[in-house]
Amino acid sequence: MIVSQRADAAFCQSILKKSGSNFALPLRLLSPEKRRGSNALYAFCRLADDIIDGEGALSDKSQAIDEFERMLRNALNGQVVDDPVLRSIACTADRYTIPHEHLFAIVKGVRSDLTQSRYETTDDLIEYCRRVASAVGLAAVLGASSRNFFRGLGSSSRCMRTRFSVDKHSQGCCRRSGARAGVYFWGIISRSRL
Repeated sequence: MIVSQRADAAFCQSILKKSGSNFALPLRLLSPEKRRGSNALYAFCRLADDIIDGEGALSDKSQAIDEFERMLRNALNGQVVDDPVLRSIACTADRYTIPHEHLFAIVKGVRSDLTQSRYETTDDLIEYCRRVASAVGLAAVLGASSRNFFRGLGSSSRCMRTRFSVDKHSQGCCRRSGARAGVYFWGIISRSRL
């Protein structure tokens, strides 16, 4: 890993640490390389969400998320960008062949928070969740079968319950079993108290 990538990875890790999120706990079980990728994904989501949830006028937030998306597109296309999180997520997307559509779906989902906070139908709410939560889960699969990861957690009874929940609740969610488990992994693990 080159020096700038190390600095970018450290910056992403600092965002996770500052957040106080329990998301950091299960990441300790990953290899250092996958942990860096997961930190980049967390930092990317945190930045996008902070743009929308931060102080400022609606028009300023709209411009900021548009610029964030433009810089993301540039980073994913191999162009130089100033933001260490976007450089890190682009590197992660390249390393693990994360489909770019998932990252753009996350941006689209948080952007919709600018104009809509309530959903009239269940279908509308499900679509919002696909853009925000499911897109994060799909991006988080990081190029390896998440089921293999779950097998490594088998020694803890809480982890076993989590693994069971993932398998039980994800049946039929997606076509590929690795993606099916990955969609639910981050949401269930990050809320559990391991």
